[in-house]
Amino acid sequence: MPKRSDGKWVTISEAAEFIGITPQSVRSTYLPFLSDDAVDRAKSPMQVLSGALIELLVRKRADEAKAPESAGEAGKSSNSDEDRYRRAKADLAELELARKMEHLIDRESCRRVLGEWAILIRQMGEVLGKQHGAAASQTVEDTLTECGRVTGELLSASSDEASR
Repeated sequence: MPKRSDGKWVTISEAAEFIGITPQSVRSTYLPFLSDDAVDRAKSPMQVLSGALIELLVRKRADEAKAPESAGEAGKSSNSDEDRYRRAKADLAELELARKMEHLIDRESCRRVLGEWAILIRQMGEVLGKQHGAAASQTVEDTLTECGRVTGELLSASSDEASR
């Protein structure tokens, strides 16, 4: 059996609903490309690991973006409003599936957890300061300040990328 960290087991119908396509499309388009340990055919109904399915969706989407237009579509603009809308809708469905399968957390939850960690580490710095002097406490505080700066830059950079 695959590791639990590979996601939750979901039925083909559940996966299709999250992605926004039919169960038959999941079976014909994605199922053949999933590894055997990511599909539980013994269950009724058949189940797949959500993490493996998400990875496959992302990989296929990246491949589609890199692939040249087919001969039948050569005359169409790949930047048409309809195509962009379809791709955006599919991307949102993939993100929603990842969020529901608990592969993503929202920024506010992340900030809250990091803030709680900072409080705990500051308390540890105070204890170290009492045991080893002010320099130990200041080192912890400087490290927290630097961690906050790097985290802020990372979140800001990912926000900039998302808005493109």
